[in-house]
Amino acid sequence: LEDTILVGSHLDSVDAGPGINDNGSGTATTLELAIQASLHLKESKHKMRFCWWGGEELGLLGSTHYVSQLDSEEKSLIKANINLDMVASPNKFYGVYNGSMAHEAIRNASKHITDLFFAFFKSQNIYAETTDFDGRSDYGPFIANDTLIAAGGLFTGAEQLKSENQRLKVGGLTNAAFDPCYHQACDSIHNIDKEALLINARASAYVLKKLVQ
Repeated sequence: LEDTILVGSHLDSVDAGPGINDNGSGTATTLELAIQASLHLKESKHKMRFCWWGGEELGLLGSTHYVSQLDSEEKSLIKANINLDMVASPNKFYGVYNGSMAHEAIRNASKHITDLFFAFFKSQNIYAETTDFDGRSDYGPFIANDTLIAAGGLFTGAEQLKSENQRLKVGGLTNAAFDPCYHQACDSIHNIDKEALLINARASAYVLKKLVQ
């Protein structure tokens, strides 16, 4: 057994729509990370595990089941979980999960992941901000009190409305949803911000590389 960095995204969508941003954007990014890691991170210090969860929209079922099957040693060997869920919203903001909100036992490790993401965005002169680390997506079972695995990740927004300050920083429309097609039939291939998808994929690759080396 070896220390492991785990990257995960959920495969399922809601009945109303095809779920291309939520969460084809995250699953595609995770797949590309796996492909590129196999080519360029062969000499990494830590193992990498890439997961695609089922049943997220039904209550984080897949990730919850996965975590429930881990024994204490297996939990201790997962050093970080990177979660990618909705990373290409058309009226985006660049959100980084706020690791300082994590349980004290994993706060420093989670904040380290947050800091790595911010280092990437700063290097690209891209405005990013923290977003709530409240367990809404599949990282939730990892950071729960009975698991306590450090986590982090990216999010470009769902049904919430973009502020004027966010519009000034990254463009888009004020007082409009970050993803106006959230959980709707129009969450199709046309509901993707390709620039956000590429930037977040590069940010995720940067952080993964830093964590495994």
